[in-house]
Amino acid sequence: MKDKRKESPYLVSIAEKVEEIISQLRERQRSVEYALEELTKIAEEIAKAEKEQKESGLSKEEFSYFWILRRHGVKAPEKISKDICKILAEKEHWMFNENVERELRREFYKLLLQKSEAYTSQEDTQSYAVRESGLSYLSLDIVKLVNELLGIDKIIKGGA
Repeated sequence: MKDKRKESPYLVSIAEKVEEIISQLRERQRSVEYALEELTKIAEEIAKAEKEQKESGLSKEEFSYFWILRRHGVKAPEKISKDICKILAEKEHWMFNENVERELRREFYKLLLQKSEAYTSQEDTQSYAVRESGLSYLSLDIVKLVNELLGIDKIIKGGA
């Protein structure tokens, strides 16, 4: 899986599940039967993801962001993943400049908040608030989502 990180960054979350199962198996927290069942499900998920990526028409970068957005319950993840790619193309050196990273995060929050209808539940939309002076409160979910998106971008660019 580690060999495929840069080639298929959307598989990173799946690789983390595999590592967790193996760790639980080693620590005897899970039975071998359970581990095999879970690993079989993961293998099916990998095959499905690879097939879906090929059929989607999205670049590997777009599909990686799409995969994360969809997993977080964002509606229209395909459109938003393309917007994210455009933003990242404008700020491709964000990893080397904290000010640029802050701007990038703000743009991601703004994009996701503007598309607040993109969230699947009404409760999620209500949990995000924006004051006139700027972003004052963000749900931990949206912060986690932005962190994941930036983490995948680091992997894509070979910085992680």
